[in-house]
This record gives sequence, C-alpha cells and structure tokens, in this order.
Amino acid sequence: MKNKKTSEEKRQRRKQLTMTISMIIVSVLVISVASYAWYKLTNTPKITSSEFTADTIGNLQISNVTVDNGVDKPEEYKDAIGLFDGVSDEDKAKMYLSPVTTQDGLKFFKPVYLEGKVDHLDYLDENDENQNKELHTKYIYEKKFFLRAGSDNVDSDKAKYYDIHFIGMSQDEINGATFDDTTGTYIIKKADATGETAAYSIRISFEFKNTQTGDVVIYEPNSEKHNTFNENNSVKYTNKPGEKYGEYDTLKQLSTKSFVGDGKDGTEAQSGSICTIKEGDDVECTLRMWIEGTDVDCVNQIAADTMKGQIQFISTENLTYITNGN
Repeated sequence: MKNKKTSEEKRQRRKQLTMTISMIIVSVLVISVASYAWYKLTNTPKITSSEFTADTIGNLQISNVTVDNGVDKPEEYKDAIGLFDGVSDEDKAKMYLSPVTTQDGLKFFKPVYLEGKVDHLDYLDENDENQNKELHTKYIYEKKFFLRAGSDNVDSDKAKYYDIHFIGMSQDEINGATFDDTTGTYIIKKADATGETAAYSIRISFEFKNTQTGDVVIYEPNSEKHNTFNENNSVKYTNKPGEKYGEYDTLKQLSTKSFVGDGKDGTEAQSGSICTIKEGDDVECTLRMWIEGTDVDCVNQIAADTMKGQIQFISTENLTYITNGN
C-alpha cells in the first residue's frame, strides 16, 4: 500500500512539473508537400496550404522579427505568431519544398541531373539574389522569430539561465494514454492523406543566436519509420571524396514522440538541451524546413503528401550554469 501511495505521489509530482514547465509551441499544422525525391518529375512541388502558430505558457514569450537599419530586432513579444506573418498571398503561392541536402543545416545544395541521374550538387548561395530566391521559394521554408525568458526588466546580476528542449510525449501518454496530437513534438501524415509520406524524410534545423550555449540543431522526426523503397522511384547520389552531404548529426525522435536519449529504455519524453538562454535576453532563432534528398525515404511516391505536426519547446532552469559562475 505504501509503495502504491509513493508511486502515485511521484506520478502526481511529475505531472505537475510537466504542466508548470514553460512551453513554446511552434505548430506546423497542415503542410502539403510535393517532392522531386531526387527524381525529375513534371509536377511542381509547393506548399499549398499551411498554418504555423506559436503559443507561449509560463515564462517564455515569442516575437516576430522586424528589420531596423539592417539589424533583426524583435517586435512586441506575445503568446502566438503565424507562419506567414508578413508574407503576401502572391509570395505564399511561390513557396516550394523540393528535395535538397546540406552538411550543417545552414548551407544547402540542390541536385543537378545528367541522363536521369544526380550528377553533382550545386551550392545555393544566399548572397546571390537569384539563388537566394530559388532557395527560399523552391527548396526550403525559413522562418525567423525571437524567444525571451523571464521578466521584461530583469536585473542582469539576478538573471536565471534556462535550458531549452523539445518535448515529446505528454505525461498522460507516458502513463499509457493514446497519441494526443495537441501536445508534444511530432510530424505525421495528415489523416486523409494516402500513400507514402514525406514526414519520414523531412528535416528542420534551428539556428540560435545570442545564447549562452548551443548554436544549430537539426531535428529528425520518425527516425525509425521508412517508406517502401523502390529503386525505380528514387535517384541515389554517392558522396565523392571529401563530401559529407546528408551525413550531419540529428536530434532523433521516434514515431511515438519519444526522443532517443539516455533513459533506461533508450528513449526520453523530452530531448536533451538544444541551447541555454539567459533570462531577459532576446534570442533569435531561424527555423529552416526541407525535404532531405539523401534520405532513403525521399522517394517519388511522397509527391503531394500532406502532413501535420508541431514543434514544442520546454524550458528547465539550469542551476549548474549559475553555480559555475559562467
């Protein structure tokens, strides 16, 4: 009886901790993606219908970006932002996600075909006006925003430090409840979509600036799930000596929403820390989403796939960082 009571108390404390942890939800709710899958098709891949919101609970807030004399600055911090805030309907219609690859989540390389095969990969230079436009309308979706933790006017000497994580399974799911698509981080095929899914080959990178630790992390959902591979519907590319396209490390998540980590069962309900931020600081984040062309799951059948999902961050106070006096 005592063990049962102790177990229940632990469960309640864990549930209360989960509920009170600060959250930011970045939701990619309905994303339609058609893909070349390293293969030359005649259809044009594009994002046809998307909604992207961010909500905050607790001591974290989010803001869109405004440019002041060439410098990115936060707008008013609030509880939610939209995927296409500030983007015209005309520009929305031009947004595409064709397969592309990278080595670091920052620079991207497109396939160049010769006789139906990928002959080599060309760098899409963001400093070149035409290549920049091609990159951001055909290959990746990019969204910038600011995060800030704590009070608006916190005393720098008394500021706390917070580790930021991705959260996966909710406390209820940990206790055996069924998949809840209103909580946690995940990307899945939309319920009414059929066939193979781009959710198995999608990647999202997060580049952070003005953090105490951490700069770039690449998120890979459904890391253990695979589409049906067909040699006739995929074009392989073998890295040449010195090339490492598609060989970057990722923060892997299972289709259950658990993150691969150091738990006794090999998974965690939340990811490891992706960065550490100081209370009161404006932390700029650039999100980049793409279909990874070197992924074996990037096959012809994922063309026009429709997905839904969300990215959910939580923050935990980093007491070690304060203790070390950094």
